[in-house]
Amino acid sequence: MLDIEGVSTALVFAVDATNIHIYAETENMELNMKNLLNKAFGDWSDVTGRSFSASTSIPLGVFGIVADDEKSKQVLLKSICDSVSARYFYVLGVE
Repeated sequence: MLDIEGVSTALVFAVDATNIHIYAETENMELNMKNLLNKAFGDWSDVTGRSFSASTSIPLGVFGIVADDEKSKQVLLKSICDSVSARYFYVLGVE
């Protein structure tokens, strides 16, 4: 959980062989998670949800073939983690 001015907000993501699955939730009535995820990831996929929780799945495309090589897989997961977090926090205004 991320604590923003006393309000709990969470970003969770998982990676499988074909997609990056992203889910965000907040109790902060000033944040709209669907709009936030749309700003961060809407160029790559559709965002579903409501103001308090939203999700999206981004296709891995050609990067999905890396799943067979363990070393490359770790590099890809690190890159995904850094990229998803950076875009989310940038749109959120926390850098």
